[in-house]
Amino acid sequence: MKTYLIIFTCCLIIYLILLAFNSINQQIANIWKLPLNTIDRQDWSTVLLEPDAHFKAPRAPFGKVKLHYHTGVDLQNRSIVQSGEPVYAIAAGKVIAIEDSLPQRRITIEHILPNRTKVWSVYIHIINEQVKIGDSVDTETVIARLMTPVELEIYGMEYNHLHLEIVKKLPPPASNFYERKTFRCYTKEEVDEYFYDPEIFLKNRIQPRRLKEH
Repeated sequence: MKTYLIIFTCCLIIYLILLAFNSINQQIANIWKLPLNTIDRQDWSTVLLEPDAHFKAPRAPFGKVKLHYHTGVDLQNRSIVQSGEPVYAIAAGKVIAIEDSLPQRRITIEHILPNRTKVWSVYIHIINEQVKIGDSVDTETVIARLMTPVELEIYGMEYNHLHLEIVKKLPPPASNFYERKTFRCYTKEEVDEYFYDPEIFLKNRIQPRRLKEH
């Protein structure tokens, strides 16, 4: 029994060391940018949000989904929309999940903030992912793309945007955490418990380019 306890303790110590090493080596998210290929990815005004695309906007029931509140923002490019335009990571981080099938395909990226706390960015209604679980990314990493008009005809024209979420709480491993919370926040308080408002979160972190001297 004593031998097993020693082995267990050693394994636990090794696991904790590896966990700490991994956290230390993951890049801190200091620079933040918009996820779409706008004319200036550090200017929030270059993305478009329809009236019902904002955080905590009420969403009508459909199918088996009850009336709920929007857990993210639906972003479109204000400039000329490219067919199947690229989607970028909003900050340095690590891909921890690639889940679900179209049109709810999503990528989840874990970010470490300067204060060492973590948040997770989630990108939904994407296709043709360019990353895999475990990959390190930064603001210049193309992680996927939006759907083309032909693909939208197949999956639904209502998916002509990027749904972006900023998650507060660590998702349980091997679960459909995001799917459940995306469609099951029946009060605004529930939304606030699990999610940040991406507009406020990014506006507080993206840094406008300095005006060039003429």
